[in-house]
Amino acid sequence: MKKLIIILLVFVTLKNASSQNSWSLLYPEKTAGQIRDIFISDNFITFSGLNGFLTKIDSLGNLTNIYNYESNMDIVSSYFINDTGWAIQTKLEASTPINILYTENNGKTKKVLSVIDHLISFPYVTYASFNKIFFLNNKTGFATGNSLIKTTNGGHNWISINSFESGNKYFSVINDSVYYCLHKATEQKLYLTSNSGENWTLINTIDINQNPIYGINFINKNTGFLIRDDDILKTTDGGLNFINIKNIKYLRTFFVASENIYYTLEDVDNLNKLYKTENGGQSWEAINKPNGRISSISAKNDKLYLSLKFSEKFDLYFSENRGNSWTQINQRKILFNKFSYFSDSASWFYNNSGERIKLYYSGDNFKTFELMNNNISDIKFLKFNNSTTGYYQSGNKIFKSTNKGVTWSQFADLNNSTFQANDVKEISDSLKLILSYSSVFKSTDGGSSWSFYPFKEIYNYILGFTFIDNNIYSVTGSLNHSLFYKSTNYGETYSYLSGVYTSALHFQEGEDGNLYFYSNGPNLYGIVKSTNEGQTWSTIYQYANNQYISKVKVVNDSTFAISYDIDDVKITTNKGLTWKTFYFPSYYDALFFDKNNNFTAISENFIIKFNSGTPTNIYTESESVSGYELFQNYPNPFNPSTKIKFNLKSNEYVSLKIYDISGKVVFNLINNIFHNAGVHEYEYNATNLSSGIYFYKLETDNFSSVKKMMLIK
Repeated sequence: MKKLIIILLVFVTLKNASSQNSWSLLYPEKTAGQIRDIFISDNFITFSGLNGFLTKIDSLGNLTNIYNYESNMDIVSSYFINDTGWAIQTKLEASTPINILYTENNGKTKKVLSVIDHLISFPYVTYASFNKIFFLNNKTGFATGNSLIKTTNGGHNWISINSFESGNKYFSVINDSVYYCLHKATEQKLYLTSNSGENWTLINTIDINQNPIYGINFINKNTGFLIRDDDILKTTDGGLNFINIKNIKYLRTFFVASENIYYTLEDVDNLNKLYKTENGGQSWEAINKPNGRISSISAKNDKLYLSLKFSEKFDLYFSENRGNSWTQINQRKILFNKFSYFSDSASWFYNNSGERIKLYYSGDNFKTFELMNNNISDIKFLKFNNSTTGYYQSGNKIFKSTNKGVTWSQFADLNNSTFQANDVKEISDSLKLILSYSSVFKSTDGGSSWSFYPFKEIYNYILGFTFIDNNIYSVTGSLNHSLFYKSTNYGETYSYLSGVYTSALHFQEGEDGNLYFYSNGPNLYGIVKSTNEGQTWSTIYQYANNQYISKVKVVNDSTFAISYDIDDVKITTNKGLTWKTFYFPSYYDALFFDKNNNFTAISENFIIKFNSGTPTNIYTESESVSGYELFQNYPNPFNPSTKIKFNLKSNEYVSLKIYDISGKVVFNLINNIFHNAGVHEYEYNATNLSSGIYFYKLETDNFSSVKKMMLIK
């Protein structure tokens, strides 16, 4: 059966809003998911669609990911009243219940408010019955499509208005009690109710032998539209009589912007054309839209919003003059999976796939990206040491740029195919270094010739190195034994400093000039500091044994960040007495602090920044025991058992489920069992599962949270 999108939304002009200190999703590449719905609030736009994303754009152009991406979930519609919002979340499988998502603070916190099991609660409701959700006020709302359900308590409970047992149904809601329904069975009949569906009155019967009707849209009790395969029918007398206002082949979308302004979309040969009328359908004209295939359309009066697919990406466009001119809202940026960060005002990004690499530069806190060079064939290493000078490795050669990457000249030709550069230092005009984890290349004649100095001590595996005051500090070792060395002659020879019986990971220099590393065992679990160039070490923070840390970034012995999971980071400024936790929409590759302890997280196609202040999605761990929290499982990674702990603010029913990476439930640890307020802990045994990443989700009536865990066998 042909699918048709019919949308009627109330749009308001975006108002200026004061900027707040919070997380800002500066680079949301995952808007590449197909946009199914656009909603406009007083001071922001939300757009949602395939793979379960719901993203907000405020009046200043900042983007915030309200819901993350789930491989088999779609968000097909959202609706907001001030800061309170609802959304329809569906799965691709027809037998799966539909979730009503809810937030009361613009997405800072959110939960599954109710579950519509259409196979049990609503027997005449089929999959994909709901493609639109809207609310008349904070209590009364509807979900419509091929069926109609209603809530009078803000979405907690729903009743079916579906009085027709067979055939297809299309509904249009006028107000709290007046609805139209087109019922398609052996005939196509138009019904009206004025008492919330208790009684229905037959208004008209449409000839079934003509093109079948695929949609209905009434803007008031008198004026409405019926949408067929290639024409649009209009009534101005409540459905008693209809006239044809538009013949169009392959009609895909019909949208009402006001009493006399309508838009329709023709879809032919995988292309589409947009038409408008400004006189109630008496005449139509084509709109010169931006390039791309329209996936969603919304409008109000003179304002028109489009989502267009272009080169596998989806862009949002806005017109304030009925499509005569266009402004791109979410400027399509760049695909990148590698980067070199010097500061927020000087960073470089590139994607190392393809025949030619495009190198981009951002010098304005990631607002714009400027193409610097598109003629590089291979980059194995890229680093800029200041705002203009950088180096990259291609094959056995190192190239240098002094103009932000616009042009490059050969810096060194190294005859070592296994060499992988990690840093480049120019000590003077004559003395230059190229460093890796296994060796140092050194030139004393300005780069004309190079000497190779491999690191050959007790262990050949280098865990890390740092360059301080023209000295090279390196750590080498194995899983349970680490040795520290220092070179004062640029890598020609090394002197032994100390040894520790643990694995020294992420060896680094703090902002205070001291040396730090962290260890995940076996003899130490914590962050370690040296104030005497690695001769002696002291533990500044110790975490529980077998607690796996994936990343650590140290500013000084009071301020540091750790990550237990792949998509969150905890930050302390008082040596671990209290922590603040931040959640990411994606795995992050690196954290960068500035002198004010603001930090930027960068990953593939994501840039997220936190400025000083109170972010929208953080909590302080020392205060969290009085509220809801799902803790990270312990140990993690685990084999085969792990413990999962959570805290409840009140007495309520609890569900705790384990999911695999595809979203399939693999185990019900707690199945809707009543729990008292307080801390609870359960042990989970994954003997029957294979190694990999899994998720565990805690759900109550008032709280929902998901975390990742890793099983390694």
